[in-house]
Amino acid sequence: MKLSYNWLKDYLKCSLDVNGIADAMTAIGIEVDGVEESEAVPGGLAGVVVAKVLECEVHPNSDHLHITKVDDGSPEPLQVVCGAPNVRVGMNSRLDTLQAAVLEVKLDAFAEYELEAVNRAAGWYNARLSGAVKTPVVLPGFYSSWAQYTIQLAD
Repeated sequence: MKLSYNWLKDYLKCSLDVNGIADAMTAIGIEVDGVEESEAVPGGLAGVVVAKVLECEVHPNSDHLHITKVDDGSPEPLQVVCGAPNVRVGMNSRLDTLQAAVLEVKLDAFAEYELEAVNRAAGWYNARLSGAVKTPVVLPGFYSSWAQYTIQLAD
C-alpha cells in the first residue's frame, strides 16, 4: 500500500521528514518497502518559471513573431523570441527555460547541418517548378527553415 507523506502529516503531529517517518514506522514493526517522490506533473515543472514581459516589439523578419525582454528573476532581463499572438508588455507568462535551452542547441545544429540542405532542395524544386506553379519567395540573404516544401498552385 502506498501512503502519501502529506496525508500522514495530517494524522501524525510530529516534525519528522519523510525518511524520519519511514524509520519510525519500521521501528514499530510496519514494513516500509521504500520511499519515492511523486509529482503531480511527470517530470515536475523544473525549468518552467513565470516571467513578466518588459518590452515587446514586432520581429523585423516575421509577420507573426515578437522580440521580447522578460524578467524571470535572473539578474538581467532575457531576450526571448515569442510566437504568441497575444503577447504584450506587462503580462505574466510561462517561460520554459529548459525548452529554450534545448531549442538554442537545436537551432545551432540545424544551422550547421540542415539549413543549407533544406535550402538546396528548395532551390532545386524552385528551378524545376518555376512558371508551372507558384513557388515560395525567399529574399536574398534569408533562408527558408521549413522542413517541408509546400507548393501553392497558381489561381
